[in-house]
Amino acid sequence: MKARSLRVLLILGLILSAFWIALPAAHGGASARGAFHLSQALAASPSGSAWAWGDNHYGELGNGTIAFDPSTPGSTAPVRVRMPSGVRFTAIAAGWYYSLALAADASFVARSVDVDVKHLEYVLEQAARHKGTAFVEIYQNCNIFNDGAYEWATDKSVKTENVVYLEHGRPLVFGKENNRGIRLNGLAPEVVDAKTVSPDDLLIHDEKPADPSLAFLLSRMRYPEFPEPMGVFRAVERDVYGDLVRGQNRDAVARLGAGDLQHLITGDETWTVE
Repeated sequence: MKARSLRVLLILGLILSAFWIALPAAHGGASARGAFHLSQALAASPSGSAWAWGDNHYGELGNGTIAFDPSTPGSTAPVRVRMPSGVRFTAIAAGWYYSLALAADASFVARSVDVDVKHLEYVLEQAARHKGTAFVEIYQNCNIFNDGAYEWATDKSVKTENVVYLEHGRPLVFGKENNRGIRLNGLAPEVVDAKTVSPDDLLIHDEKPADPSLAFLLSRMRYPEFPEPMGVFRAVERDVYGDLVRGQNRDAVARLGAGDLQHLITGDETWTVE
């Protein structure tokens, strides 16, 4: 009977994990992808927010609280997972002791080429100065598996026609004499003659907006259809994970006191064996 019950629960869990569930408009609206377990559940709304409900003994709700605090028990209603403004969740999972949500939307993204030493140095310096995680893509030649794969971006005789260097606040121009540029035709980039169009028509690079649409558009420009962008695609400032954790710790101490390590180790359920 026990084994059969476990099989039924497993099948039920698999069915529920494939469901699209409905969140009220106040919780992100419309359909949402759900992940479920026996003790808690998690949902990601189309807008990219994540919502959790159920047990909270180990902080599964993701809002900086735990159920050991009598004033903050687990929740039967969806609770928004606490993250920096602008972060969007793309994948979710739930287990016995955890709820897990994967967020996209990196705050720093850049690209360079290994042999372009000055440019690579600049990109890595900007990455090092960035507060938070920095993602840097480096095109690197491999003599064994892809020798010459990036010659279009490293050969001095052709790279000026195949690469556009991103500079914050400046138009996207390239070519030996900066005689070619990128402008938007609706929402699509196109290559134009920079000498015959107004500079105001060219796409101006901005690495600071909270919305990642421009960075994503640039990331889709690929050689040979377009010159491939090199430089900093995106560099935005926001709260980082370490600051958020320390903030949760400060809030917990202010609410519950500094805590007692010995009491935590001893717990409320100890006994003496004689």
